Amino acid sequence: MSRFWKVLGYGVVGFFVCFLIIAVLTILNPYKYSPWEVQFNFNKIREELPTVKAQWQSLGVEDYDVEVSLSGICVLTLTLEVRNTSLSRVIKHEAPMATGWRDRSPWCPSTGDLTVSGMFDMVEHKSNSLDSSEDFMFVKFDPEFGYVREYWAGMNHPGVSECCISITYHNFRPISP
Repeated sequence: MSRFWKVLGYGVVGFFVCFLIIAVLTILNPYKYSPWEVQFNFNKIREELPTVKAQWQSLGVEDYDVEVSLSGICVLTLTLEVRNTSLSRVIKHEAPMATGWRDRSPWCPSTGDLTVSGMFDMVEHKSNSLDSSEDFMFVKFDPEFGYVREYWAGMNHPGVSECCISITYHNFRPISP
């Protein structure tokens, strides 16, 4: 075998060994997200929040309907009807899984917290109170209206049963005055 093929063979073997080491370390990592990645995310949320909140307020939307899906600790799907910025009606939909209906958990947000202004308050509070070495939070804001479109937060350790909550907003419908 020529020297070229030996060197190439060692390079390929070395690549696969490095890949396996990285894969094993990733699997054994006690944190789902690194604390600096989570802290960066908290800082990013804190920076974006005033802008999207101002965007929402500038639109003057006081009446809207929106579907909200919760998963993780809470498994629940709701339609919220908000009038004059206050929650006026909540419609519960069937749970996606009959076993898992946990809307009474103390970790589940109240329906009032799920309004646009309630979510702004919750995200602001959580981004200032969570510990980046223990907790994580990811938020996506709606580009058109600025409301929280996706929220995902919880404890940063794998293997912890029911560690997280995910809240997703669908079919946002502003009501014209």
